[in-house]
Amino acid sequence: MSTTPGTEAAGPGTGNRRRWIIVGIVVVIIVGLAVAAGAWYYLYGGTAPDAPTIDNALQQLLPTDPPE
Repeated sequence: MSTTPGTEAAGPGTGNRRRWIIVGIVVVIIVGLAVAAGAWYYLYGGTAPDAPTIDNALQQLLPTDPPE
């Protein structure tokens, strides 16, 4: 039976543990990218409201009630 070079002194289950660590890191990266994409869409993905015009700004500044 042959062994992979550099793993002669490793105990049983070392490869399995290493595999789970790598899978865990990959899963964390994928979940992180999904969360980042969701946050990006939430913050920047929607449509922007209409920009105010001069008329809208003046209507906000001028009184709406007629003078007495």
